[in-house]
Amino acid sequence: MGNMVSRRLVMLVLVSLAAIGVMAGWLQFMNTPSSPESQLVDDRFIGLVHNAPQTIKVSTNAVIEDNRIHIAHTCDGDNIMPIVTASHLPENTKSLALIVYDPDAPRGTFIHWLVVLNDVHGWIYTLLSEKMIEGTNDFGHIDYDGPCPPHGDKPHRYIFLVLALDKNLELERGFTLDDLLSSARNHVIAYGYLIATYSR
Repeated sequence: MGNMVSRRLVMLVLVSLAAIGVMAGWLQFMNTPSSPESQLVDDRFIGLVHNAPQTIKVSTNAVIEDNRIHIAHTCDGDNIMPIVTASHLPENTKSLALIVYDPDAPRGTFIHWLVVLNDVHGWIYTLLSEKMIEGTNDFGHIDYDGPCPPHGDKPHRYIFLVLALDKNLELERGFTLDDLLSSARNHVIAYGYLIATYSR
């Protein structure tokens, strides 16, 4: 009888310890902060910046209070091209790339703007310049097209991703996202991003 009680007590202790271990692991998982690159949502961009530091500071005049994009820069306004500034660039930066996209679009990531700027020299740059080369967005335009989410959707996120590269990108006006990803792969030396929202 005594041996049976002892065995039951041992089993109870083992089960309790196992439960505590599972709970501890769960709490550790819940409290582990997500990596900065995971905020980019799209695996193509996460992979592109994976080995680069997130040191670039990104700002734009399109964002107002509560990180909301001003209506003037959307399809409900005048689709005004925003001014995007990147600072804290690495010394060996040769070019910059800007990708503005909506990861919450109904059919997956939707590209709103692609920009490349070559021959970059300095610590801070505004990507809206006469030297910028624009790519083809998912509207089929070689231009900026602002947020235009479906009516009634929860707020969509709009990510302004800036890449610093260690070489000039030999891309021509109208390049595609795939062209950019192919040219930039293994040449990203730093990145930064800004996330804003818009809903209708």
